[in-house]
Amino acid sequence: MHPTTKTPFLIGLTLTGLGCFMPWLQEGDFLFHWTYGIRLFPTIEDNGGLLVLFLTLVLAIFIFKPPIYITNPRKWTVALSVILMLDTVLHYIDWIFTLSNNKGIVGAPMIQIGLIMVLLGSITILITSVLYDRKQ
Repeated sequence: MHPTTKTPFLIGLTLTGLGCFMPWLQEGDFLFHWTYGIRLFPTIEDNGGLLVLFLTLVLAIFIFKPPIYITNPRKWTVALSVILMLDTVLHYIDWIFTLSNNKGIVGAPMIQIGLIMVLLGSITILITSVLYDRKQ
């Protein structure tokens, strides 16, 4: 793979990986609660970020150093990036349904930077993997 092709992959993987550990939602008005994708302190908590992080790590392996027993890593990269994108979209749909159920309530859940970073990273990975697969 050419180094200029790896740059968008690296940007998408970094955005997605870092977004897993940042806040995804904020609920409440005066005493608010942050929902993280993966929370490590003070307690370990997973709100869907572990699957995103696992898919990101597997994609990084397939992009930068594919195993020798995988015959066509480009197809696997496209398939895994589609799965990652679907998981991210499901998190957004869950947020939209929660927001619509709490319509008019002060302190309804609001989206935060972590979920935005995961979405942007997933889109970058998906577009780059599809373009790279079509190119070759």
